[in-house]
Amino acid sequence: ELYRFLGLSYRLLGNLRISIYYYEKSLYFVLQYLSDISLKTKSLLFFRFKRLQIGCLVGISHCLIDLGEFEKPQKNFEECLLMAELFMSEVKETFAESFLEIHSIDNFLDIFVEIYSVLSFLRASDGANRTAYSLARETEERIPLLIKYRFTKAYALFFLGLAYKKLQEIKTSLETYNKALVYAGIYNTQLRGKVLTGVAENYRLQSDFKTAFSHHEEAIQLLEKIGAKCDLAEAYYQLALTYQAMGEPEQSQEYFTKAI
Repeated sequence: ELYRFLGLSYRLLGNLRISIYYYEKSLYFVLQYLSDISLKTKSLLFFRFKRLQIGCLVGISHCLIDLGEFEKPQKNFEECLLMAELFMSEVKETFAESFLEIHSIDNFLDIFVEIYSVLSFLRASDGANRTAYSLARETEERIPLLIKYRFTKAYALFFLGLAYKKLQEIKTSLETYNKALVYAGIYNTQLRGKVLTGVAENYRLQSDFKTAFSHHEEAIQLLEKIGAKCDLAEAYYQLALTYQAMGEPEQSQEYFTKAI
């Protein structure tokens, strides 16, 4: 679990290759324990390891997406979805409802919401629009069921915003991003920066450059403050594209260079 948290920390900083290393290290130990004959009985510890296994695969996939690799993450998320469905089935068969309530091990809805939202974006990216819409609906139906997990709601809505943008649904994308900002609140600096970059991009696509600039500026300020390199690179890149769309090549090149 500590290696997984290290992987998450490096991912948030934007050190993606190091992040993958720690996620894989965590996964290595998880698979070792799961192969242990003493864990073949479906104990609470067994299910904790299964959930950790899914968490590591999800983390690795997010890193790969940030690196621009979509094919492997799509396969990983589809595998995670099958694993999560099997996980829920096995847990319910093994434990009584009272046990589940005490240990909260059945509160697995957050994983499904995250997987569906990211898969919606990935399928929209490869042109499978019908599947992307279906996955987006699955996500939207489950988000209200999450009583807590504000971060999961915000992150899922961020990926839905990306998906709708890919589907050319700019108005819906903006509405979704604005919902993400509500759940992100004022304290989740990094997620706010990511969402604001997406909002700025959508306003650029509508040629509303003044509004786009205000969101670019806020996103960059937030991301520079916390040193989130990967997300900051994306923010610089999107601002460069806005300058390019306005016919200002010198400023555009400046931010392309910063992004690189």
